Amino acid sequence: MKATITPLTRIISIVTALSLIGVIFLPLWSIELTAPQYPEGLELKIYASKLGGSVDIVNGLNHYIGMRTLHEKDFPEFAVRWEYNYGHNLDPTAPIQVPGMSYQPPLIGFKQLLNFGVYSIPDTGGWIFIAVAVLMLAAVFMEWKKWRASLKMNTAIKIIAALAFTLTLNSCSTAPQPFKLGVDACDYCKMTITDNRFGGEIITEKGKLYKFDDAHCMLSFEKERKSSEKTKDTYLVDYSGNGNLIILTNASLIKSELLKSPMGANIAAFSNLDSMEKIKKQLNAEAINWDQVSNK
Repeated sequence: MKATITPLTRIISIVTALSLIGVIFLPLWSIELTAPQYPEGLELKIYASKLGGSVDIVNGLNHYIGMRTLHEKDFPEFAVRWEYNYGHNLDPTAPIQVPGMSYQPPLIGFKQLLNFGVYSIPDTGGWIFIAVAVLMLAAVFMEWKKWRASLKMNTAIKIIAALAFTLTLNSCSTAPQPFKLGVDACDYCKMTITDNRFGGEIITEKGKLYKFDDAHCMLSFEKERKSSEKTKDTYLVDYSGNGNLIILTNASLIKSELLKSPMGANIAAFSNLDSMEKIKKQLNAEAINWDQVSNK
């Protein structure tokens, strides 16, 4: 019996082939850099055969820390461990050198490099490429089912399901990160975080993580943020002093001037009600909720 593909598979093949033409002209990857000295941010656009965006500025920054500058003639090198090579093979004569420091950018997601926050994500062309892979996988799966039914053969469906699951994953999981006291800085006031009883973290829907030394900075950041990116999760530091982060919905809060938090919010969070009640009595504190302080 002559094997033929279904009309739907033909349509998918044509659509994906035409879509891949657009990938040649559209940016495949976007790398965004933010720092206090660049409030507008910097952005690199990586195309199939060229670079776009703030290339000259980024190359200037690379020169100071010893990273190789980015050039279109180096595109063949981008195919093999380019992130590692660019971040680790540094110029020993660079003006700025931090012993033991490397600057490997993230393939996807967020990473802090010195005072720069670097966020890497597929751009329009990259998402088209991923969509093409998913559609072609779906087409292959449909044809496989048809072939299996016609030949009445038992095949390894679990392997195909695992492949489908792997290829359709388009995001990375995000979780709060413990504070590095004396190293991490508040993303709002820029002060170094030194007290592991206060503050918290905000994680956006894109997986970007912001750290704060006080509830005051968290609230101010949310009110003044110009980005349309929405908050996914908010975490507060457990006042017990162990540095654990509690998701906002599970935190019990008190407020007292005697708490003396770094930026004057004077709000403490607890994961344990008994611990909260004990401190509340000691300080004659007031039990509050997040809505009360965020609406002020």
